[in-house]
Amino acid sequence: MKTHLLIAIFSLLSFAFFAQDGTLDTSFGNGGTVRIPYYEKDAQILTILKVDDAIFSGGYTKETKEDFTIVKMDLDGNLDSNFGENGTLRFVIGQGFGRCSKLLQHPDGGLLAIGWDRNGNKDEYILIKMDINGNLDTSFGDAGIASGNWSSSSYAESEIADAAFLSDGRLIASGRSYNGSNTDFVVACYDADGNPCADFGTNGIIIQLFNDTDHWEIAQELVVDYQDNIYVSGENRDDEDLVVKYDSNGDLVSSFGTEGILVFTHSTHETTDIGDLAVDYNNRLLVSGIVNMNSNFGYIARYDNNGNLDTSFGNQGEVVLSSVNSLRITDAKIIDDNALLVVGKTSGFATKQILAKLDNTGNLVTNFGINGIATLQLASTFTTAAEMAIDAESIYVGGDTYESDYFEFAVTKYSNQLVNSEDIFDDQLKINLYPNPVANQLYLGVEDGMKSINIYDTNGKMIYTEEWSQAQYNHDINTNAWHNGIYSILVKSGNNLKTIRFVKI
Repeated sequence: MKTHLLIAIFSLLSFAFFAQDGTLDTSFGNGGTVRIPYYEKDAQILTILKVDDAIFSGGYTKETKEDFTIVKMDLDGNLDSNFGENGTLRFVIGQGFGRCSKLLQHPDGGLLAIGWDRNGNKDEYILIKMDINGNLDTSFGDAGIASGNWSSSSYAESEIADAAFLSDGRLIASGRSYNGSNTDFVVACYDADGNPCADFGTNGIIIQLFNDTDHWEIAQELVVDYQDNIYVSGENRDDEDLVVKYDSNGDLVSSFGTEGILVFTHSTHETTDIGDLAVDYNNRLLVSGIVNMNSNFGYIARYDNNGNLDTSFGNQGEVVLSSVNSLRITDAKIIDDNALLVVGKTSGFATKQILAKLDNTGNLVTNFGINGIATLQLASTFTTAAEMAIDAESIYVGGDTYESDYFEFAVTKYSNQLVNSEDIFDDQLKINLYPNPVANQLYLGVEDGMKSINIYDTNGKMIYTEEWSQAQYNHDINTNAWHNGIYSILVKSGNNLKTIRFVKI
């Protein structure tokens, strides 16, 4: 009877437990994966986002050309027939190629789809605001779509690679701008209506110049820390892998690296390409990439606020994932207790999807996958991974797989337990949380007392935690520095748990 009750409670809360973290959730799609072919032509996922009980994937699909595309499915992998056309929403904006490179949950709860599209001779950046059902927000940009160029050239190419929100709701984007002769490293800022921020850079745009002569630079990954500092990775003409740090006004933080610029390199070997950036709960920066040590391996370094290696991580601040040959990391996310999840793919023929979990000291977590590594091969040719979406119990990986003569969308779901399986979710716990929405100070009261609380953002990232040796009945939390958006609080009372959502405004 107790077993059946426990199963029922977990089912109601959509909370599933598995034998071990890093294993496929076989209840999702077909054996843990949803594969979607389009028109027997190439399609690719570049970004993935979980919002409430839905998974959104963004990228492109190709019918006659490559179109900016978003797909919506439920947590079991079923396409939402009410979203676009049978779960697929395509935007045919220009006359050429388009990409959705980033999906974000807007602070007001809707979606922001970001990327670029070819229009005539130009690539224009694209910002599309909609609700979670795919209805455009006509108050944003031009009937829901903001677009433009960072260059006045007749052959301008303005392509957004990554983006994130500051705590005041401004959007920061990174990418490349081709001005007819040079490719520039660009960081741009947009307000709540999709307009360039007048007080950021020059008319909302920073074109970052380096010390090379003919100016070939590109901005790639972007992350915002808890003090609203902006980190952007990229490359310059000299093929150096760089991380640039700005404050929230777009000014270089001179104490970081050399006048705001850090050259990413292993202590003894050559690095090639930065895969992703992440910031942990102690505001330390993690940079993932590739290191060449006779063969290519996944490489992660952790830095303090000034760009110095954090020697408490790995080997004097560095970790090489030497157990996987030719690993290219594409996404990195911080989860519970500053643990790190990275996902990527192997290179060469018959590529595999690789998911790895490291603890906060840089050691592989051995009870995840097989000795810290989960490996997946969906086809005999290519299986890739672009990005992850994470909640308290699952990891969703978006990418593609090559079937016959074309690439198709692939979303895979892994287990990701963040709480002890002995804990029981109890919907009868009496919790008083107010105000909701909250602007500055959140108050929490628990009638039966609480032993710990964890707060997660919409990506499953834990942003706040408290634990007490004796039960506490009241607690208040300053939320002033948090980003606007939707959060979940996990309260533990004895061996009972309860989750409540609230909105930060």
